[in-house]
Amino acid sequence: MGRPKKATTVLATLEDADAAMLCLLLAVTECSGAIAARDLEIARLQAACEPLINASAARAADLEAQLQVYYMDHIGEIEQSGARSLQLAHGVIGRRMSPPALHLLNKSWNWRTVEVKLRALFGETYFARAKATVDKEKVAKELGPNERTLNECGLKLRQDERFYAEVARS
Repeated sequence: MGRPKKATTVLATLEDADAAMLCLLLAVTECSGAIAARDLEIARLQAACEPLINASAARAADLEAQLQVYYMDHIGEIEQSGARSLQLAHGVIGRRMSPPALHLLNKSWNWRTVEVKLRALFGETYFARAKATVDKEKVAKELGPNERTLNECGLKLRQDERFYAEVARS
């Protein structure tokens, strides 16, 4: 515990301490009341704005879906030159690949059986020292290029593709 803050007044008697405690009670109660009033006002404002926010978010999601359908319907002409995006007057739409991530090969594997197999083949090479768990980044980096070894350990690398629509706000 740190050093106490210097008091503005020194309490000399038990009555002074009792009066100070009453003042503390009043100050804490006043502060709690102000916090409750603030929270009530925030809740009122959120309730008033929520319908507009929800309607706008639903409209935006629908428009993104429309843009995605357009993109996928015209993917041949859009990506003809190798580009994976289309610049529009008010933004850009396209597809992005996620970084490769390690996943279980199929439902017959779980992370415990993967750990056993990795230990049997490579000892502690692919385990984080602190936690004794699989170091997924190291496995992906070193075993990733060799798909056969990765599959033998019950793993696969997967990259997911994601559509995006980014508006130009400037």
